[in-house]
Amino acid sequence: MDVGVVIPAFNAAPYVGRAIESVLAQTVAPSRVVVVDDGSVDETAMVVESFGRGVICVRQENRGVAAARNRGARESGTEWVAFLDADDVWLPTKLERQWGRVGGSSAGAVFTAVELVAEDLTPIARGPVSEVRDDLAALLLHGATIPQGTSSTLLVRYSIFTGIGGYDETLSTMADWDLLIRLRLRTRFAHVLEPLVLYRRGTMSRNVELLEHDSVRILQKAFSSLDIPLPVRGLRRRCLAWNDLVLSGSYLSAGSYARAVTLGVRSVLRDPTLAGRIVGSPFRRLRRCRSGQATVV
Repeated sequence: MDVGVVIPAFNAAPYVGRAIESVLAQTVAPSRVVVVDDGSVDETAMVVESFGRGVICVRQENRGVAAARNRGARESGTEWVAFLDADDVWLPTKLERQWGRVGGSSAGAVFTAVELVAEDLTPIARGPVSEVRDDLAALLLHGATIPQGTSSTLLVRYSIFTGIGGYDETLSTMADWDLLIRLRLRTRFAHVLEPLVLYRRGTMSRNVELLEHDSVRILQKAFSSLDIPLPVRGLRRRCLAWNDLVLSGSYLSAGSYARAVTLGVRSVLRDPTLAGRIVGSPFRRLRRCRSGQATVV
């Protein structure tokens, strides 16, 4: 198994050691472990270097997580690359179970389910992953069956990763989603249905305006691709409507009610079948709050 593990890290001193330990504890060891210190001003590099020669520490000026992942992939020099964010943790059989799915498969990318956890790694919720007939359509429609929110599940063939240009370094948010869409246009996916990644829920507030800008741009990129199948190309209006609906909820959570209403109305104009979801949204939010449920998107 020729797999390099890439861990991008920015001011991650409290977490990166646990992430590295989870990689070194894999039942099938990776060929290389590369941590890219993306301009940290804390003790991130010191923590990484304490692991000795078994872990390579690459330092660069702060260029963002997408650039750090691309740099780490180049440094790995392996046939396959797996990514792990510095504040996430792998369970011991993560690489073994994914490698088992590679054998006899034409898939160029394999990912797993995730377990959403709190700061102390206490479980909060499990992100669903299931086999779907058309995962490209699910991706474009923000399908809950695809773990869009984290790269920490992904194992990808390096030649395919570089063939699509890696992560788009011009995207400030949602680079994971963009990468998965472009990967799916190039190769098949395989799934491990077990939650083998512990994904810490971030506490930082999200810039919803930036989220809107990037998500619209990603969909424009996807539907301008010559590789997109005709049946999926016909979903363009519906995908834009669903994206408006998701953004409407994000603006609502951020307290930007006027923008939330505007995008909610636009989503229904683009796809009238979403009217029911708009009406039922407050009730679903109330049920989730009462039950303590969380969703991994």
